[in-house]
Amino acid sequence: MIDHFLAEAPRTHSIFRLLTELLICPPLQYAIHWGRADLNLNEVFKAPLGGWNLREKVNQMVTFNGMLVRNTRCRQSMAHARFRRGFTLVELLVVIAIIGTLVGLLLPAVMSAMEAGRRTQCSNNLRQIALAVVGYETDQRQFPVNWGQVSTIGTPTQGNDSKPHSASWLMPLLPRIEEGPLFSKLMITDSRYSYLDYKDPPSTGSNYNNELVAKTIIKTFFCPSDTKRSLVSNTAVTPEAWAPTNYKACSGANWAASVDASGNPSSMSIASLRGRNVGKTDGVDYGNGWVCRGGATNAHGNPQITASMDIRDGASKTFMIGEAVPDFCWWSTWAWFEGNTATCAIPLNYKKPNTVLGSNPDDWKYTMGFASRHKSGGNFAFFDGSVSFQSDQIDPAPYQAMATIDGNEIQ
Repeated sequence: MIDHFLAEAPRTHSIFRLLTELLICPPLQYAIHWGRADLNLNEVFKAPLGGWNLREKVNQMVTFNGMLVRNTRCRQSMAHARFRRGFTLVELLVVIAIIGTLVGLLLPAVMSAMEAGRRTQCSNNLRQIALAVVGYETDQRQFPVNWGQVSTIGTPTQGNDSKPHSASWLMPLLPRIEEGPLFSKLMITDSRYSYLDYKDPPSTGSNYNNELVAKTIIKTFFCPSDTKRSLVSNTAVTPEAWAPTNYKACSGANWAASVDASGNPSSMSIASLRGRNVGKTDGVDYGNGWVCRGGATNAHGNPQITASMDIRDGASKTFMIGEAVPDFCWWSTWAWFEGNTATCAIPLNYKKPNTVLGSNPDDWKYTMGFASRHKSGGNFAFFDGSVSFQSDQIDPAPYQAMATIDGNEIQ
């Protein structure tokens, strides 16, 4: 530093040493050789006090053989930079370990935030469908219907109907969820019940194509947490592939089977105790919810008509729509009358003991319940347009009570 270079300076120059240390900033200290120095202290003291004026004066007068001395610190920094060493292996491993720890701490939070976003989008999809249903009822004085022609009453079809005539409650909602052009391709032959044969090929010279509509993936019918976005061929309707859905209407809580308190499947059926279809256990075609399959052997099936006045348990307390997972159940296609309803008689996200969830998609008595890809539960829409997340640990009594439209249960 400057003291080293001032070691030979006369004692009379101590005031100048002090001035240079105070006025010349550390990064710009100059090594001064005192063998020859053209100094005029009187001129120094006459200079304006304070600031850069006095510093510039000192810099001008401190010379060596008439030349300004080089900055020693800059030379040293350049020399050190030239021989600076790199990371050692230990340092590199420590850095990698720290980065890995930070990633491990942040990744669960990031994944949780992403799932929260997907769950919110799923809730928005359900709300949009629920509002479309309510809007349809306002215009038509009844909610959309579901029905189909079947070979056997009370049992889901297994593809034995070569050209099943049916109508899905989701079809008339297409114009209300920004799918008007798709709806225009449906050939409807019965204005009251939207009678159609969705396997009809396109007619020559006609704009109708029911089969195309039934095989169209509709984004609003998909939960973002279910990453499958393709046609599914594991449906019971036919060996062909059709467009699936993650959202099903609640058919009620009366069913031909049940689950006991230990979570084991039971052959004991659940009957409708009061209200709609009282005494019946056939929840497939005669559910105590707002809509069911509506199957019958005649050509027009057995549609179950429901209006807002029939929701006697309260619009904010009655399930309209819930989540489903097509991989867990063969009956999960939006355009098919038998692939868009589910029951609350079976617990949410139920799987048989000692089995893997989704390993028995053809076991209709236990797979036609509601299910979700969300952790610990699923979203449900109510008749007032609200959406609520229900835990899959919910007690069966209130869960089934919210499935009926006029069971008069206390929730």
